[in-house]
Amino acid sequence: MARISCSTHICTLVLSLCFLVFEIVVGQICRSLLIAVDSFHTLYVFINLALSALKHHPASPCSPEPSTTAGSSRPDVCASGGLSPPCAEDYRRMRLKPFGALISALLMASQCVSISLEILTHAVQPEPIQHPLLSIVVGGASLIFNMLVLAWTRSSRGTDEAADGCEDLDDHCVVGSALQDDALIRAQLGSVAVIQDLLSSVLVLTNGLVLLLSAAHCHRPHSDCHLLVYLDAGFSAVCVLVLFSTALPRLRRYGLLVLQATPLHLSVAQVRLCLAEVPGVLSVHELHVWQLSEALLVASLHVHCPDGLNAAQCTDLMERIKAVLSAFGINHCTVQPELIRSEGSGRPLCSLRCGQQCAEKLCCSPQLDEAGCPRTQSAVCSPAGVDEHRDVVIENTYL
Repeated sequence: MARISCSTHICTLVLSLCFLVFEIVVGQICRSLLIAVDSFHTLYVFINLALSALKHHPASPCSPEPSTTAGSSRPDVCASGGLSPPCAEDYRRMRLKPFGALISALLMASQCVSISLEILTHAVQPEPIQHPLLSIVVGGASLIFNMLVLAWTRSSRGTDEAADGCEDLDDHCVVGSALQDDALIRAQLGSVAVIQDLLSSVLVLTNGLVLLLSAAHCHRPHSDCHLLVYLDAGFSAVCVLVLFSTALPRLRRYGLLVLQATPLHLSVAQVRLCLAEVPGVLSVHELHVWQLSEALLVASLHVHCPDGLNAAQCTDLMERIKAVLSAFGINHCTVQPELIRSEGSGRPLCSLRCGQQCAEKLCCSPQLDEAGCPRTQSAVCSPAGVDEHRDVVIENTYL
């Protein structure tokens, strides 16, 4: 079954490439900007079909490997995160798909901008298209091609949803496939997506039919075509606006995804507050949340924990942290615990220290020791005749 699906995919890619070349050649023969704009959409479909071949099928179950925990006295007890090599390879493939989608959206947007100058030129100096019958053939073939691609992507999406389901990834549920290709995403949008896919093909077909059935015979030179000579430029402008309005949001979304920006729908401050309320968490810092793909959110963070936790307590703490992150839709997380020694008063010591040289230049009060003296080297607070190095602990309340 997989071999049949792969063969069908290869045949679809070859057909798309052949039809793209056919549209480019016919567009030059007919001198039609509308056919050239439709070829941009065909190129966009071809790239997305090629990207859809990168499916998320893990070679083996992905299990976390213990990561080295800075600031922890027992890194093998409290550690969560790290990926096995097969899972890391899957993640690299998943990152390739949004990058390809970004390139395809950028390519279509740049083509729309470049063809806009040609459209303005044709609007000022209109030229009738040649061979309207050939334009009708291209429009009909493009309409059939886009309908077949839509039907094939819808059926492929149904097969993937039935086969994938929920995959277990370090006790996280990753729903569906990692990244749906652009054609699948547009199919989910309903009638608006169908109109965007079929608009250029319908306009190419309409343009050829109007010019062929027109009594003015605009395909002949030196004929009185009146407003029909502006038909190709007008339809081309409509298609460019629709394609550009489709590519621009994708360009922004995939650009932020590739740059590992924080998802717009997620508040990192709210995540930090919820994590700070977990019993056993003293503070949270170095919290980063980004999207590995459209369906997979990843977080990495450092957590200050009280010293003296055993393996069972650490495991329970990690599970509570993961539960909080899962409530925000974060599928995978890398948690680096830092076991902090506490003073007699129960107040945790900060891991940021400063020597005696910078103690006089501090803009905040240094932490006091048990004798009520600043934890710096001074003649009053240190024993006489003892020259030892003492640290100043700076507590950052924003961590």
